[in-house]
Amino acid sequence: MMSLAAVPAGSPPPDVESLAAETLPWLGVFAVAAVVLWILATMLKRRLARGVDRSPAGFSVEEIDRLRSQGELSEEQARAIRRALIDDSTRSAVSPRQGPGTPPSGA
Repeated sequence: MMSLAAVPAGSPPPDVESLAAETLPWLGVFAVAAVVLWILATMLKRRLARGVDRSPAGFSVEEIDRLRSQGELSEEQARAIRRALIDDSTRSAVSPRQGPGTPPSGA
């Protein structure tokens, strides 16, 4: 690969065609690499977004109801789990600086 710094002073400039022949393949490699990285980043972003669990305990009320209807949980177990889910979700909804029953700081 010929660079302009390697051309001695007083000699004719390098041939534009040979310079383009050396440069264009590398531009193509960089373009392909950028597209591949963009596709991989998009796939990773979608996979991570799909894997987000929105229920606080790792399962939802619908799953509890399904397990209860299939007979895998008793009514008492299902009720206790639902109560714990509700308690966890209300507890996580209260900010650490503002306890339950405390008015908001702006009021």
